[in-house]
Amino acid sequence: MGIALPAAIAAQLALPDKKVVCFTGDGGFLMRLQDLEICSRLNLPIIVVVFSDNALGLIKVKQKDAGYDPTAVQLKNPDFPMLIQAFGGQGFRARTEKEFDQAIERAMNSHKLSLIEAVLDPQTYGDHMKLIRG
Repeated sequence: MGIALPAAIAAQLALPDKKVVCFTGDGGFLMRLQDLEICSRLNLPIIVVVFSDNALGLIKVKQKDAGYDPTAVQLKNPDFPMLIQAFGGQGFRARTEKEFDQAIERAMNSHKLSLIEAVLDPQTYGDHMKLIRG
């Protein structure tokens, strides 16, 4: 957790002529909010996609799978699109595939730091993980 944004910063610095897209969960992103200052100060046009379910989703699934009641996994997220604006970037919120497609197109065509909050239904996270991991 927490490696996606620093890795995206490194990729953007190493490949300044490429478009870098960072995919992160809301919990991991919250651990690295201070790195938005670096993106802003260095004018890095990274696109950050935050999968937002207001929880440490994978940990919650693992707790349930182990037979435990989920404990200490709920988050109180800030308004991510407004947060990125505080660092001079542009923010979007996507609740549907169409909204996401529109947001990613705008971000890809921009030279600004961008954030797309992809709002997820937390009830589907476990099913997605089972599909991915088998």
